[in-house]
Amino acid sequence: MSASQIAFGAERSLRHAEAFYIGGQWVAAAGGRTRSVVNPATERPIGKVCLAEPEDVDRAVAAAARALPAFAASSPASRLELLE
Repeated sequence: MSASQIAFGAERSLRHAEAFYIGGQWVAAAGGRTRSVVNPATERPIGKVCLAEPEDVDRAVAAAARALPAFAASSPASRLELLE
């Protein structure tokens, strides 16, 4: 994979980087702070990512705890589908 292909993939993957995926939905960061991400090949900004606050971590941990029983009861095949 070339550097330009990697850079393009990184740019596409930053679509939702200004929010966190918590509890099945995209939510804004509690503090609203972001950091620019720079493509090391071009040294140009390619997007921003949000910076988590303790409140964001607490929301994510609580959502994971709520999801764990159903996830643990699911079959290995259904878990594998989530990764594909």
